[in-house]
Amino acid sequence: MSFIEQCEQEQLHLSGLIQPHGALIIVNSSGEVTHLSDNYDAFNLFADEVRVGQLLPPEIHALLDLIPKETGKHHPSQIAAECGDVFYVVLSRTDEAFALEFYPGLEPSTDSLPQFDLPSTFNDLEELGYYREQLLSWIQKLTGHERVMYYQFMDNGDGLVTSEVCSDSSLGTYLDLRFPASDVPQIARDLYVKNLWREIPDAQAKPVSLLGKGGRPDLSYVDLRSVSPVHQIYMKNMGVGSTVSFPVIKNEKLDALISCHSSSPKSIPRENLYEVSAMISRFNFLLRELDTRKRLELIDEFNFKTQRLRNLLDTTSSMEESWDLLAGIIKSEFEVDTVVLCSDQFTYIYGNELNHEFISSLDDWFIHNSDELVFYTDNISGEISNLPLSEVAGFTALRFRSGGNNSQLIRLYLTRCEFLYEVQWGGNPNKPVENHEGNIKISPRQSFAKWIEKRMGYCRPWSSHTNLELHRLRGLLESSKMFEADI
Repeated sequence: MSFIEQCEQEQLHLSGLIQPHGALIIVNSSGEVTHLSDNYDAFNLFADEVRVGQLLPPEIHALLDLIPKETGKHHPSQIAAECGDVFYVVLSRTDEAFALEFYPGLEPSTDSLPQFDLPSTFNDLEELGYYREQLLSWIQKLTGHERVMYYQFMDNGDGLVTSEVCSDSSLGTYLDLRFPASDVPQIARDLYVKNLWREIPDAQAKPVSLLGKGGRPDLSYVDLRSVSPVHQIYMKNMGVGSTVSFPVIKNEKLDALISCHSSSPKSIPRENLYEVSAMISRFNFLLRELDTRKRLELIDEFNFKTQRLRNLLDTTSSMEESWDLLAGIIKSEFEVDTVVLCSDQFTYIYGNELNHEFISSLDDWFIHNSDELVFYTDNISGEISNLPLSEVAGFTALRFRSGGNNSQLIRLYLTRCEFLYEVQWGGNPNKPVENHEGNIKISPRQSFAKWIEKRMGYCRPWSSHTNLELHRLRGLLESSKMFEADI
């Protein structure tokens, strides 16, 4: 089992533990306490006792009226605790239970808070980059964290630090370094989408148990959720004593993280956390708006660039006569080495020669092992085993069914040869798996210093718009009457 597969199996939301900087009550729909954090009494929140198996005292039960009707989270309310201190209560619900998180109130900084605002729109990518840097700088000053990074997720799950602000140059830099997908596995990304932030004030704090019955509760919307033991080792190796990360969401998926690190434990007043979250929400809106405009511009550009292809498809009815011109246009627009068009009745090849055994194996894999209409990879050997040897390192594929009486499943393959290049990693991503203290079988790497990989077996990376362009090309080919004739 691979490192990332082991990470994905860790049920982070079912840990049965919380971080010690707050207290937690879980109740069912009847108001009965099903779970209570072992540190609850130490916070001296209310005069009435709270015990597992009992109904919430009326004083606390009134808070349930603030819980949202849908699954999710409610903004915090301030309460005056029995001890006289001010606490925040954050409420959330899942399908089966309600959660009440209690946090001690922290005094906001008395220093003059930095002023920052975003424009009404981002006009282009250059302006986006400028304001992204300004946003990170503002967050660094507001939170007091030593390092703030913009961690952009790539199509394959890896992360790339595209912007960074540090309070001290002696801390070094992670700028332009890539991190493997296992550093933030999908199960953790799904939790980021559900929450405004993830705060870990003390990376090495011992977790607190949840006392209760009926198994471990779902802590998906509980920010007090404990830290994975693997992640604790990761942060220790990275020299991180505290962290808070804010999600950047696109198409209901995690697109990036704005991650703040300090070398020592650090708590952020909740007012400041909500202020940062609101600003990131505004940034996120402007980012999506720009992305939508760029996507429409890309479609217009692709339509313009493929006008020759469209004209050809509209005016010809013979693949035999038009194949070289058709394939030449596609080869040029997608910057590939070989174009292959095939069905059960024909195979056309343009560009570098590929042997038919290789094409047959590739075609068989796409038909029987992929349900996608379009597919692409820059590392064919990492996707398909036992292919005959060839110069192909990466490929794209699409399929569609032709119209007319001679309906066929037609496949188009675009291949690229190997392209040697370097990737700058934050530490060696291929570090062997180790045991820690006899019970943790997976381990993050010890060093995060720049580690350069000379990439072999890969083609030139496909652009971030490849998926869109393939779908547009598929639409053009599928609507062509060229494939309705007997070929």
